[in-house]
Amino acid sequence: MPSYSITLYAKWLEKDLIVNGTGGPIDVNCNSEYYDFCQGSVITTRSITKLVTTVSLNPNSRTGLHVKNELTWTEPPTYSVKDFSGIGYHPVYVDSNRETIEAEIRVYYHDYEGIYDISYDNYYYSNQDHKYMFEIDPNGAIIWNIEKVYINGFINGHPSGPAIFKDGEAVMPFYIDTVVYTLENDFDLLGDYASYNNLNKLPFWGDYRHTYPDVNFSFDGLTLRAYYDKIQVFLGVKITPTISADSSRKNDIEIYF
Repeated sequence: MPSYSITLYAKWLEKDLIVNGTGGPIDVNCNSEYYDFCQGSVITTRSITKLVTTVSLNPNSRTGLHVKNELTWTEPPTYSVKDFSGIGYHPVYVDSNRETIEAEIRVYYHDYEGIYDISYDNYYYSNQDHKYMFEIDPNGAIIWNIEKVYINGFINGHPSGPAIFKDGEAVMPFYIDTVVYTLENDFDLLGDYASYNNLNKLPFWGDYRHTYPDVNFSFDGLTLRAYYDKIQVFLGVKITPTISADSSRKNDIEIYF
């Protein structure tokens, strides 16, 4: 009796939908009839920085939506004063699960022998000692006030890190090669919605702002904070005349159901 090999292509067999793009906004068409998992990422690249914002979810669930904002400096921010990372969302439909807000600074140092990857302690909003590093804007934004705990000084004008122990001995100097800032959070549905597929065109954004010193100014009495600009819908920075802020690196993602 002859044997047959049959290949079946059916739309309903698809489980995952992953959409990547640059420049945004990125539209993710997440049909709950076809997909159990949907994800969209958008990348904004500027000279020596790259910002990647990723949104992932199960359209048939009302929990577990995850947003990640990752900024990479391919060269260290030499004259940086303070930086901010932000995640924005629609506060009418979703809310941050504050217990899951997490941020991390990962630094890659190098000397003449190689590169060393060091992950500093993660920062959690749920940790009382870390709460001052985060702002929750009622208009729908999580803002992380990034502290540069990894810069120990400068050697020949290049940022250096603290001593690192290697084979039981402190090794210096270590130059900073690459820096990665990661902010992520889970979100839950609000109201009577049974799952995310009850919504349409659900927006999220990720942003990053970098501040640096103006020439010939003192840092005495420096005040600096970030805020969510509801009109322009991106991360703003309120500053004294002693520093300046560059342009935002805003990424937009919309989930269509």
